[in-house]
Amino acid sequence: MPSINNLRGALLEEIVLLLLSRSGYRLIRPGDEGTRVGPAGLEVRGRGSWHQIDAFVAPQYSHAFIHPVRLLVEAKCYENRPVDIRILRSVVGTIVDINQNYFSQPVGGAEVQVQRFNYHAAVFSSSSYTEIAQQYAAAHQVFLIDYRNVSLMKPVIDTLMGLNQQDFLEHSITRIRHSFRQYLRDENLAGIEGILSRAGMQKVLERLSPAVGAIRG
Repeated sequence: MPSINNLRGALLEEIVLLLLSRSGYRLIRPGDEGTRVGPAGLEVRGRGSWHQIDAFVAPQYSHAFIHPVRLLVEAKCYENRPVDIRILRSVVGTIVDINQNYFSQPVGGAEVQVQRFNYHAAVFSSSSYTEIAQQYAAAHQVFLIDYRNVSLMKPVIDTLMGLNQQDFLEHSITRIRHSFRQYLRDENLAGIEGILSRAGMQKVLERLSPAVGAIRG
């Protein structure tokens, strides 16, 4: 059974994806170039292996003369502790590997290994980051977003913190994420009725949805 931190983090990640979509990003879907459908969802090919990535976006429009940018999104929803360097090491390891995956392309009668995408990462957190995590992220150009003092996000974070283990009927993170993503995009209650208890549904409908709806991007 996933921990309540993992459950809250999965919901926060889906909310972040929605806000990014309102800010000019599009969701990378399994089967898009360089990706495949894995056992737990989208996987991205690296130099050494395939990496399962839950939240992956790209700008709607790419800049000329630059390989298209793709952004790995990670969200953490901890109540009383900061995000530590272990999370950043995992993110950096993934980014380094997928940035070293080159594609074969015919150029002048020869096969040339070329880069197709510029992969970057951003970590969003309801709490702070340890000092060493901040230093490590800065050194590896991983963007850290701290929601503690963002007034528009406070009702969202407070509601997520108010969710407990008993509010979830479903314990598969993949199913919870998929159902909640569908709900956020079309507000179809059928999806989340199977993953949340009556009390959990009430918290989402009365508190979380209005708070998310108030944020334009």
